[in-house]
Amino acid sequence: MKKNYVQIHSSITINVTGGLEYLNLTNPKLINVKDSLKISPQWPKSTITIKEGQHYYPSEVADYKTVKKLVSLGKLTISQFYEELPEDMNGVEKDEVKMQKNKLERVKNEYLEKLKRLNKTETKDKVETKEVTNGD
Repeated sequence: MKKNYVQIHSSITINVTGGLEYLNLTNPKLINVKDSLKISPQWPKSTITIKEGQHYYPSEVADYKTVKKLVSLGKLTISQFYEELPEDMNGVEKDEVKMQKNKLERVKNEYLEKLKRLNKTETKDKVETKEVTNGD
């Protein structure tokens, strides 16, 4: 099982993202009309700032392609994974890391919920189309 946090040493301060995920929300039959005519980028919501020095981050960050590339370039070093944050860690920094973890969880859940809603709509459209086709 994957641990919750990772310690990263960085020689630079940089914003990293999980990738360029998006949801195609152009299906006009979606319930939420305001979302139905656009493509919704998900990656800006999962941006994390890696600070220069040694700090803790949600463990999902270690899987980001941008982080892996920075590790291969020698700009970052992934030190260790932890189940819990250290007890002697600064309270403000600890709160910040927990907020980042919650943010990534919220973004993931929103993405999965929208994806589920899109899949339901697409499945319903296919069934309706099939019924009409079989009725002819």
